[in-house]
Amino acid sequence: MSNEVLKEVEKSGLGDFIDCPVSGGIPAAHQGNLSFMIGGNEALYERAKPILVSMGKEENILFCGQPGAGLVTKQINNYCGNVAYIALCEGWSWCNAFPLMIGAEIFRTGMNAGIKYGLDPKILASWVLSVHDNCSVS
Repeated sequence: MSNEVLKEVEKSGLGDFIDCPVSGGIPAAHQGNLSFMIGGNEALYERAKPILVSMGKEENILFCGQPGAGLVTKQINNYCGNVAYIALCEGWSWCNAFPLMIGAEIFRTGMNAGIKYGLDPKILASWVLSVHDNCSVS
């Protein structure tokens, strides 16, 4: 969807476009601690960065790469978090015996999706691991 919007904006000639999904919800917004995952032209990212810093910490702003990469990173981030949450809700008590195996499988599935899309695996891994490191579910 993000790339379709980009094409329409470019076709219209009326502006510029980067995809910039947000993470953190209302509490982080109130605290000025939102996280941003940006895909698109790096020069536009640099132009938008001062505005983003006003809503989140600079270390929570990640340039993910090509157009659409921000959205894909956000979707993989949500996937990893939601799978972990589902596992918790399902009451997988046996997860305590095999936490690394389950975590690795979730991580590998998300990473494969990102690599297939063309994301830099180092950037994606650093983001997912840093975000989920402080997650009470994962």
